[in-house]
Amino acid sequence: MPVKPLDLQVNINSLVEVSRLEGDRHARETDRQRHIDKQNIQDAIKQDQRVNQKEESAETGKLSDTEKHFGVKTVLEDEADFLEEQNRKRKKTSDKKQETQKKTKHEKKPLQQEEGHLDIMA
Repeated sequence: MPVKPLDLQVNINSLVEVSRLEGDRHARETDRQRHIDKQNIQDAIKQDQRVNQKEESAETGKLSDTEKHFGVKTVLEDEADFLEEQNRKRKKTSDKKQETQKKTKHEKKPLQQEEGHLDIMA
């Protein structure tokens, strides 16, 4: 049986259609796999960042237990230390002022009594 050109054309068209569909399917699978790979990479990066943050917080916690931080203090810790020091200085100066005021009051009373005593005798 001889092959008719129309049969050949139908066979060629069907092969082209099948190959096009197969190519589309392959392209979709490739795109899906790329998307999955990209998502996996992003998830791994996020997980790594979480682990790094936990490790850093654990290290920072250990440093806060020691007396010296060896230059690892945060700005807030520095500010808190500065404010504590300022409050201690203010308290010391106010305590000294109160002590001097008490001393001057005690010193003035005997002088006034002596002057009054002298006036009575005179």
